[in-house]
Amino acid sequence: MEHIAFPIALLALGLIAFFLEVFIPSGGAISVVALCCVFGAIVLAYAHHGGAVGTLFVILSIVLVPVCLISALTMLPKTRFGRRLTLRTSQKADEGYVAQSSEEDKLLGETGEALSMLRPSGEARIAGRRYDVMTEGEMIQKGAAIEVRRVEGNRIVVREVKEKPEEA
Repeated sequence: MEHIAFPIALLALGLIAFFLEVFIPSGGAISVVALCCVFGAIVLAYAHHGGAVGTLFVILSIVLVPVCLISALTMLPKTRFGRRLTLRTSQKADEGYVAQSSEEDKLLGETGEALSMLRPSGEARIAGRRYDVMTEGEMIQKGAAIEVRRVEGNRIVVREVKEKPEEA
């Protein structure tokens, strides 16, 4: 049992390297070293101490490597480097941050004119303002009358208004 210290040391070095990989940007070089250490520890445990000890090292590796990575990722936001990587503010609606303006919601059902050929997207003038719009799939000629069918986020979906036959 005197040689068991070397596989244990290799496993510990591999776990430390995995932990450090989270904090030190190395392009994966530290992860390669960590994998080699863990794999070497498993191979040495099997070679010098038999199947039971080797299997124990495999189980320890399967459990401890994710534990090291998760604990490092948990600690990362608390470090100075981690605080620089993460966003600490939020954009609240009561402060004016909204994904869609209420002005665009009011366009539903409005009519306008295609300022460019819509195939299927282009520009249109609706309620006196210029908007980027998208059709439901069909192509609409420049100058055609259009109607707003849906407002989905920042997308305004339009269709061509067909002329109604005049009643006599």
